[in-house]
Amino acid sequence: MPGAGCGGYTVAMACVAGLVSSGASAAEWSFVPSARVSASYTQNPRLAGQDGTASAGVISELASSLSYRTERLDVELAPLFRFARYASDSSLDSDTQSLDLHVDRGAERMTWLWGANLSRDTTLTSELGTTGLTQVDGRRQNLLLSAAPSFQLTERVSVGGQASWTDTRYMNVVTPELSDYRQSNASVFASYGLTERTQMSLSAGAGLFQPQVRGSTRDTSVSVQLKHELGLQWSLGLSAGPSWIESDFGSNRGTLYNVQMARRGERLQLSATLGRSLVPTGRGVQTRRDALTFAAARSLTDRISAGISLTASRNLDVLPVPGFKPAQIRYASIDGRLSWQLTPQLSASMAVGGTDQRSPFARGGARGYQGFVTFAWSGQPWSVSR
Repeated sequence: MPGAGCGGYTVAMACVAGLVSSGASAAEWSFVPSARVSASYTQNPRLAGQDGTASAGVISELASSLSYRTERLDVELAPLFRFARYASDSSLDSDTQSLDLHVDRGAERMTWLWGANLSRDTTLTSELGTTGLTQVDGRRQNLLLSAAPSFQLTERVSVGGQASWTDTRYMNVVTPELSDYRQSNASVFASYGLTERTQMSLSAGAGLFQPQVRGSTRDTSVSVQLKHELGLQWSLGLSAGPSWIESDFGSNRGTLYNVQMARRGERLQLSATLGRSLVPTGRGVQTRRDALTFAAARSLTDRISAGISLTASRNLDVLPVPGFKPAQIRYASIDGRLSWQLTPQLSASMAVGGTDQRSPFARGGARGYQGFVTFAWSGQPWSVSR
């Protein structure tokens, strides 16, 4: 079955090749490599109750960015390979690969954004805070395709839409709790600039969730968004609206919302988000996710910076499924980091963090801890113009 996903990606690559061949004559190719290696210590990584194993290991990562730019076309291809090896528990070893593709094609008033992502990771990390099935050791493959056109009608009015398709497959997973699924989404919007700093928009969307082992779930939503620049550094975003979800086993009506606030200063950056959304999961059920995130980064000197991030979420099954009890997954994490810019291309960092997950699959909840010492290298850009 993975061949189907690769085939979809091949079609996307063929479309990009056509776009590149039709681009303007003045173009620039650039290539930027990067690499990092981390010494890692982890306690209870599977979040298996209160008794978990501890292990030390090494995580290495190779990545690059290949881009093609003209006056109206911007294409970027970013592959990434990550390898994790642990000394005392080889079952924690994992190989992760991902390939990101972004295409931005603009005209005087019309803009097209295309995206594709193919990734293969491990269920030890992919199921955190969603299904809660982190005790299952397996591989997950995810293919995402998206397209988003927009049109500037006047200086203040713009319209557009977005469509996306996701195919998620679990490989070498022996538990019946996880199953393959597909998710399709489409939305349209209209936006109006009230002032130079304030923008209001109205959007409507629909989605189709198709798990392999259970019936399909359909959802629709309408929302009003407001974005406002509070000053040179602060910004605020608000959105809210009703949603409807139904399947062969029932229906539900609720409210989705999102509140965002951010500060982008020269030395201090802050961001906070509070929201409710619909999230498909590998358990074959649509869930309602309430999430709170906070992140802060501070430049202590020209070369030293510190940061902290917190996440808290609750996933609750929206509709009943015959033969399965409704599940609630509570998840929280906190991470702190201290970074040094040793040279323009080389940096070092230390990070510590903890996670807490409470689900029906680990009685009494579970906590895990991890620490990293990382060296990262970013190569010089290699550019060719023609």
